[in-house]
Amino acid sequence: MAKVLLMINESEENVRISRMKVKQLKKALKKIQEVISFVQADESTSDLMQYFMDMDKGTENLDEELKDKAFMENILGALKVLFNKIPDEITELIAIVSGIEDEVIDEQEYDVLFDIVEAIISENDIRAMIDRAKSTFFTARSKWGSIK
Repeated sequence: MAKVLLMINESEENVRISRMKVKQLKKALKKIQEVISFVQADESTSDLMQYFMDMDKGTENLDEELKDKAFMENILGALKVLFNKIPDEITELIAIVSGIEDEVIDEQEYDVLFDIVEAIISENDIRAMIDRAKSTFFTARSKWGSIK
């Protein structure tokens, strides 16, 4: 488990960031859908949607380590854009995934926020999670796709 040092009630506390549980994943997916809906409805953020759609382009010929590095750079780049457009929603998403109350996150210095994001990334292999979800859904579709 990754630990992050937070200031809580004027004292420093180590908070552990663990792998997401199903409940957190469900809440995170709902929050992501809210963010996507907002982004789709706002013309000024339409380029962000294209950014997400193109995140893996150009990585086909890279080895796995470089693919993972490019993926994480793209995730962090997307977070940077999102923080500029919809900071409250992104803070809420980080709170859901980390298990830290968003009010506590709001009271931290910005470096701590990025420590939390890095801990989330290190504890939850986002790339592996996405690959696993794709594999599972493709398998299910191939087995049950013809059921109407």
